[in-house]
Amino acid sequence: MKKIILSLAIIAVVGAIVVGATTAFFSDTETSTGNTFTAGAIDLKIDNTCHYNGGECVCNNDNVCTWNGGPYNGEPCSCTWLSKDLDGDVFFNFNDVKPGDYGEDTISFDLTSNPAWACVYVENIVDTDNTCVEPEVEAEGSDCAPTNDGELDENLHITAWLETDCDNVLDSGEEIIVDNKLLSNYIDGQTSFVIPVADNSDDSLRGNGVPLPQGHYCVGIAWCLGTVKADGSCDGTNVGNEVQTDKVGANLKFYVEQARNNSGFTCVGN
Repeated sequence: MKKIILSLAIIAVVGAIVVGATTAFFSDTETSTGNTFTAGAIDLKIDNTCHYNGGECVCNNDNVCTWNGGPYNGEPCSCTWLSKDLDGDVFFNFNDVKPGDYGEDTISFDLTSNPAWACVYVENIVDTDNTCVEPEVEAEGSDCAPTNDGELDENLHITAWLETDCDNVLDSGEEIIVDNKLLSNYIDGQTSFVIPVADNSDDSLRGNGVPLPQGHYCVGIAWCLGTVKADGSCDGTNVGNEVQTDKVGANLKFYVEQARNNSGFTCVGN
């Protein structure tokens, strides 16, 4: 009996030694915490600054906007705003344009987070005689009808350029996109068209395959109802009564899409 008890005791001691020995091996532990995937973002905001007949639409800290200078000095305006999501905002809203009138808008793209392809879709184009007042009928005859194409776009010259410094002025060296062309060249017979700001086409304003970078990017658009003279002034003496009451308008839709892993993007068809 004593031999049996002694044998069991020896076995227990040996077992304890073996168990203890297993905890004495060299070891190391490394832990990586907080592993996550977070989706990136593409967020476009638009701001605008507009000028009309020598006046600038300026907004104060309370976002109250008035014309500074020009024929409407001190009167309310709504075509200038800080970077934001568009909500019924319009860049051009002039309802009493006359020969010799002129203006300029600097439209800014504010792209956060990631480079992107960018397009401007010009949609729901309107180009009509609108109404036919007596002087307009005398100038046009039977061609004047409210639903007929108007002549305003045939007398409205447009210049557009890439605004590298976003200062609302066409400076030497800035790339001209549209060089003093009549608006009718682009909208006659059209209900919509697309402007590829940045895509994989030869028509891209930034060059084929060059995405819009993160940050601030500006385009200037100047217009003149008449002829732009050598000194840059707008001469309306050749604009006749055929443009009276005519209306030109469109919706502008801005679209951006991620550039990474998307090398074949073009604005046409998207």
